[in-house]
Amino acid sequence: MIGLPWFLLAIGIVLVLVGCFLGVLRAASRPKPPPISPKMRDKDIARQLQDEERVTVPAWIVYAGLVCIAVSLGWRMVLRF
Repeated sequence: MIGLPWFLLAIGIVLVLVGCFLGVLRAASRPKPPPISPKMRDKDIARQLQDEERVTVPAWIVYAGLVCIAVSLGWRMVLRF
């Protein structure tokens, strides 16, 4: 029970690092979409913008890691006071 906040901190750090690594790999392997031009149809522009706005799996992994880190730090602060 005493080591659980430290374990959560370690898991959070690992999740953040894995999420960043996966994000870099995904960005490097994905081709860049063509730039938006006045000749494009509205549907094509909307589809391209929606593809860029969605939250990816690496981002969810980073968020989970940050939550683990925040819970760990909060837990240790509560125990201290």
